[in-house]
Amino acid sequence: MNAVECISQTNQYLPVLSAFGGSFVTGLFLYLINNTNKKYDEKKHHRELVLNTAFEHWKQGTHVAIEKMKSGQKSKTLPLDTYIIDMTVFSEQFSNKNITKENVIETIENVREITDMVADYYLKKNKKSQSATNQT
Repeated sequence: MNAVECISQTNQYLPVLSAFGGSFVTGLFLYLINNTNKKYDEKKHHRELVLNTAFEHWKQGTHVAIEKMKSGQKSKTLPLDTYIIDMTVFSEQFSNKNITKENVIETIENVREITDMVADYYLKKNKKSQSATNQT
């Protein structure tokens, strides 16, 4: 078999190989796009869950505070963003780790430290604004 015959036989299979190669590249490209969209949708769903949970928690805390105030007791409620930060930190801490009985307390303490820091910030800010209002 000479070189011309080899090239001639190879040319017969070239369209088939080209079709397989093109479909493989297209399939790989579509797989990557689908995988990226799936990750984006999962992140979006996670954010929605965090925000909805934080909102419901805030609503419940506000309702309890209103009921206490109706009965003559003093009560304070933190802003909604405090609850959002709390739920975000909580979900990130527990979704990024393998939770075991050895590290669950440590994880809860980490979440609580951040939440307490944010709550203290708002309480101090509220005291400053009240003292400025009282001075005028």
